[in-house]
Amino acid sequence: WFPGLREQILTLYKWRWSASYPLQKRVRGCLLRKYKIHLTYGEILIFIPLAVLAIVCVFQTFLAPSVSGTGKAARFAVVAALLFAQKNSYITMVLGVPFDRAVVFHKISGYVAVITGILHGVAYFLDEDFMPSGSDSSESIGNRGRGGRGGRPANNSFVDSDEEGGTGFQTRISELFEGSINFSGTMILICIISMFLTSLPIIRRKLFEFFYFIHLVLLVGIICGTAYHTGIMVPLIVFGTTGVDLIIRKLIMPYRYPSEATLRIISESVVEISFPKVKNFDYNPGQYVYIAI
Repeated sequence: WFPGLREQILTLYKWRWSASYPLQKRVRGCLLRKYKIHLTYGEILIFIPLAVLAIVCVFQTFLAPSVSGTGKAARFAVVAALLFAQKNSYITMVLGVPFDRAVVFHKISGYVAVITGILHGVAYFLDEDFMPSGSDSSESIGNRGRGGRGGRPANNSFVDSDEEGGTGFQTRISELFEGSINFSGTMILICIISMFLTSLPIIRRKLFEFFYFIHLVLLVGIICGTAYHTGIMVPLIVFGTTGVDLIIRKLIMPYRYPSEATLRIISESVVEISFPKVKNFDYNPGQYVYIAI
């Protein structure tokens, strides 16, 4: 329909691959070879921010407790995990990291999201000056005569007793489910930890359909929770990554590429897969395709 636009897109693709080619070269080093670690320069650019993110989150949890700082770190890790999970990925487009290697960083980002999410919760107990805006906790604590800053108790000790006979730690546990912000944050953490547990190899390899279904359900829970906990930014990013990817794969590609194939067993270890080559199925020598069965 738009031949001129097609030529411009092809020119952009050629420039993209030539510009990202240096990032696809492997980093050479005796230490990396010793531990059989194979990384490209593009993957180093991905790994370093994730490592720094985890270190900074630890610092903002135990040395300088900051609920806001650890919350931003956890949010960034969740967004990174989403970016690396797409087959039609911005990471692949910009850095030239193929999907099979981007999945590795999806897992790493997921681990970082679990760690930073837990540290965010720990920081909530340690940060004396924090009270989430829009939470009902401030009012409920104030009604009990708690005189701390922003509705917090004045003494932030884990074992400090309150007037009702409970401890400060017990009070903070009850706060986790008070107000829309606290409740949604707790639900997000539960969903992230559940994602981690159900994606362990023993479950993923033996019950893949269950793992995939639960992954999608928990992703919806995280999206709904972040809409209440942090605002509209994360849901918009999910739509721009996962949403666009699903539109391309589920709505556009089924009409453009073959969806039926013929299987023939040639030997005990070889299976032939045949499918019609449609008119617009273009490829160059050396390229490969992913076959979803």
